[in-house]
Amino acid sequence: MFVSYASEDADWARGLASRLGRRGLHVVFDEWDVLPGDVGVHHTEAAIDSVACALVVISPASRTSPWAREEYAAWVTAGARRNLRLIPVLIGDAPLPPLTASRVWRDFRHVDGPGYEEKVDELVAAVRGETAPDGSRRSAAPGLQDNIAAAQPLPPRPLTPPDQPAVVLCYAA
Repeated sequence: MFVSYASEDADWARGLASRLGRRGLHVVFDEWDVLPGDVGVHHTEAAIDSVACALVVISPASRTSPWAREEYAAWVTAGARRNLRLIPVLIGDAPLPPLTASRVWRDFRHVDGPGYEEKVDELVAAVRGETAPDGSRRSAAPGLQDNIAAAQPLPPRPLTPPDQPAVVLCYAA
């Protein structure tokens, strides 16, 4: 998992990356993984091509930082190009960008203490494709509310026969 953030949000992003790592996720974080002499852009490009998941921290700083905006665009493109899970993480009072709004996001605005740790646990569960840590399922609601439930796997639905016989025809050139 790669954590993308604006430099002004480094302290917050570092704290999240540390917690994710302590919960067993392999986290690529530039401060830890880019060594002296490395080219940061090459490191980011390699991560874009190799990681399965990216967290993009959306904040007031990331909305105005030229580098954060470039990185965000690269992650959105990678998400559309290959099977990359891109999870926006909201902090501060930044509005959700339109392309990000189509993704399941995690809202860390105005959260601290036990509520923060609970959201980290839910995020880890979603990345792993597990149900919420407490076994509950929260329903996704419209607007800027948490919509993590959409990332949780649903129990399989029972197969039911149709009321009327049907035929489905698919054609591919």
